[in-house]
Amino acid sequence: MSPDRLLLWDLDETLVTTGGAGERSFERAAEEVFGVSISMDDIDYSGRTDSAIGSLVQQVCGLPENDESIDRYLASFLHFLPIELPLNKPRVLPGVERLTSMVLESNSHAQGLLTGNLAAGAKIKLKYFGLWERFLFGAFSDDSSQREELGPVAMKRATTAYNKTFTAENTVVIGDTLRDVSCAHAFGARCLAVASGSHSVEQLRSAGADCVVDSLEDEVAVDFIGIDC
Repeated sequence: MSPDRLLLWDLDETLVTTGGAGERSFERAAEEVFGVSISMDDIDYSGRTDSAIGSLVQQVCGLPENDESIDRYLASFLHFLPIELPLNKPRVLPGVERLTSMVLESNSHAQGLLTGNLAAGAKIKLKYFGLWERFLFGAFSDDSSQREELGPVAMKRATTAYNKTFTAENTVVIGDTLRDVSCAHAFGARCLAVASGSHSVEQLRSAGADCVVDSLEDEVAVDFIGIDC
């Protein structure tokens, strides 16, 4: 039996929390590449792609947008990320080990990544937690700076990875931000939103998430995905 239902996972604050490693790496990269001191607290980066964050950092620094300098900035970010990652108690979030394992054992479900991370950054993070191999494919910031454009990329790669055509109606995006919700609905998928990041249950529900939980340990999440325990 081949899978006919697809789960597309956001990464930060959905699968794992890095204890601020990403934010610190962006800040250190700004110092190294642009010669400026910034605080990510001043930037609305939640749910954005890494390349979009690079553009925002340039704007905050009063620098002209330049693709070459953004590339250098993101390369510096990737250099600092594995240095910062172990420093502040990073962890896999509750329910993630169980749910991703259930999908691996399921005949009816497949899973991949749909994240604003660069592919290299996603690999650094998920390898650290031993989760990288659970996902056969992904759509990343490398594919588009606009998160709403990543859904069709993920669907195409799912088809290649599983030699199976999935439909948006049978696809669930799992994420923690308002942009995860809008990304899902942009290509007709449903959204399971988890209030494990910066947005509350009420905010995620108001944004139109199809199901909202406080934690992926909640049995409501399992029921919504439709995996038998």
